[in-house]
Amino acid sequence: MGFKVDPQVDVIKVDGSTIRPPKKSSFLYFVLNKPSGYITSLSDPEGRQTVMELLPPMARRLRPVGRLDYNTEGILLFTDDGELLHRLTHPSYGVRRRYLVRAKGLIEQEKLLKLKTNGIFVEGAKIKNIDVSEIRSTNNATWFEIEVGEGKNREIRKIVLALGGEVSRLKRIAYGAVFKGIPPKGMFRPLSKQEVKDLYTMVGLE
Repeated sequence: MGFKVDPQVDVIKVDGSTIRPPKKSSFLYFVLNKPSGYITSLSDPEGRQTVMELLPPMARRLRPVGRLDYNTEGILLFTDDGELLHRLTHPSYGVRRRYLVRAKGLIEQEKLLKLKTNGIFVEGAKIKNIDVSEIRSTNNATWFEIEVGEGKNREIRKIVLALGGEVSRLKRIAYGAVFKGIPPKGMFRPLSKQEVKDLYTMVGLE
């Protein structure tokens, strides 16, 4: 249990029959445009709606790649490709995620731009490799795009809180190579072969 094998070297047999690893072509890859009001979970004991309810029956054996919290919208990937899922979510691979943020109140542009060079301490840990762009302020709110590569729990909300603001809307608009042709809210589509190839390349699987 938990023992890693090398499919190029190791042979696994069950009751005398050789178990062969699935071919890459047999895996499924989907992107969902998650609406707010859904939890990223296979099921919920409290009876709340889950993202699995938005997938077709044939895709409900897939697993979400990371999480988006209840009120966060946007790109959420699904796959049954365990190695790719692991690498996309592990901080050591630094896969970039980009978000559109609306924060209550006015956050100084200088503070946001300093994130790129200085990072920021959140709950005693420093978050680095942050990119911020498209900053604008309207009606006592600050809009901006922020890109991170660590994927910690509620990371963006905590960064904004540390800056003295509060997130009022959060939407993920890119996950690694997946950012174009995103379906309407609540809808999904398969990833293209090129998107899958780019994700593989990004995490060193090709």
